[in-house]
Amino acid sequence: MTIYRQYLVSSLFLLLAMYVNAQKHDYFWVMGYSSSSTTTAQGGTDIDFNYSPPDTSYVFRAMNIGYNCASVCDKDGNLLFYTNGCYIAGPDNLPVMNGGGLNPGWVADEYCEYGYLAVQGSMFIPLPGSDHLYHLFHLGLEWVDGIGGVSNFLYHSVIDQSLDNGHGEVVNKNSVLLTDTLAVGKLTATKHANGRDWWIMTQKMFSDTYYSFLFGPDSIQGPFEQHIGPANMDDNGTGQAVFSPDGSAYAHYDIYNHLNIFDFDRCSGLLSNPVHIQIPEFGDTLPSVGGLAISPNSRFLYVSNTYKVYQFDLWADPVALSKKTVGVYDGYASPFGSAFFSCQLAPDHKIYINCPGGENVMHVITEPDKEGLACGFAQHSFPLPTYNGASMPNFPNYRLGPLVDSPCDTLDYVGAAGEGFPVQSLLALFPNPASQYVTADLTLPDYSGQHKTELLLFNPLGQAVASHILAPYSSLHRFEVGGLPSGIYLVVLKMDGKVVGLEKVGIFR
Repeated sequence: MTIYRQYLVSSLFLLLAMYVNAQKHDYFWVMGYSSSSTTTAQGGTDIDFNYSPPDTSYVFRAMNIGYNCASVCDKDGNLLFYTNGCYIAGPDNLPVMNGGGLNPGWVADEYCEYGYLAVQGSMFIPLPGSDHLYHLFHLGLEWVDGIGGVSNFLYHSVIDQSLDNGHGEVVNKNSVLLTDTLAVGKLTATKHANGRDWWIMTQKMFSDTYYSFLFGPDSIQGPFEQHIGPANMDDNGTGQAVFSPDGSAYAHYDIYNHLNIFDFDRCSGLLSNPVHIQIPEFGDTLPSVGGLAISPNSRFLYVSNTYKVYQFDLWADPVALSKKTVGVYDGYASPFGSAFFSCQLAPDHKIYINCPGGENVMHVITEPDKEGLACGFAQHSFPLPTYNGASMPNFPNYRLGPLVDSPCDTLDYVGAAGEGFPVQSLLALFPNPASQYVTADLTLPDYSGQHKTELLLFNPLGQAVASHILAPYSSLHRFEVGGLPSGIYLVVLKMDGKVVGLEKVGIFR
């Protein structure tokens, strides 16, 4: 995608090696149908990556896990919680206190017997700086006549693992972060450049709008809104979105919107350099489901589209011409047909791919950092103890560390406003987008002229391109942007070195 990404990869993965043994939040995968008293072929499957090769086991449990699947461990790899989008359970496979009633509404009433809908509809993230608070970000669904299923709410719920004698309790449930007509699923996240806080990303349906949130120890800031790339069209909730392990790229794929790839700035949370690739191409077998994952070295992107698996080189220019077919469905069935569906990069640096139906196998890309057929795609090579109803856990890269030589102030963006300053309300920009000049309208909590107040402008690469010291008692400041390249820029307002305002501005000519 960019020279900038290639330059960062080697230094980023030195940091990844430092974090790999300390953040095992994705080491335990929970999936499978609810158990039956008459057969062990149907029931829970656990996969434990604390062992090499990973250990699989049958588990008798009540939860029916379908498309919506998420779990989280403590930093040492011990399972704490998991969910099917309807309720939260603990390692004893019993509901945690106050863990029921997620995503309220008609869809939950109708489908929770089988598991909530939407691939990547839920995601656990530990609260930065805490050893006992975990946030579950989750998308609620509703049925809209003439459209079908849409996500109408982005929620978050908070689990305090220290309560109920260490079994955990949900202390805040179904708090609304965003209300809109959102894409079904495709909820994902990556670390801010400081290596502590999180960018959380979702999309708006029938729009080119992407919403991001910044999650830190003291707050969830956002939504921040960006318009980029082609509009997100119809969506059946079976695609995926991922950030590259180094956080420098964001991509999503489904059979309606095809493959879309962006550069991502871990400082500003901005997407740039959109690439759209049509999949399938003319003559390919028409897919019905699909997913994607990116290799541990952040170079190779893999797309599964029911009957084929493709590899793209994100360092190639153009990316589209690097496409290689690394797998073609061989017709194996156990019992219905083990075609290719959702993907997940695992802690063992392999990519696992599930099947669209109730199969008892998964596929594995054994060497995803290698080009072409050397990636070692092995169909139906990973046996499961039970049939799996198309579930695949949704994990971000918990082990991503701070960006080496970060171009942004590493801990200013979350929790740095201080004294309860409401970050979003302190700065407004107009016109937006702009071509020659931008005026900043400031609403500061205390502007007596005794504070040093500064406006900083960051380009899409996170580099500071302008700095303005504001005159005392000024509430409006006009600055020139006519000499800057077109793009989305981040404007940061600081008072006495602390961030008290964040806004994005588009500069186009």
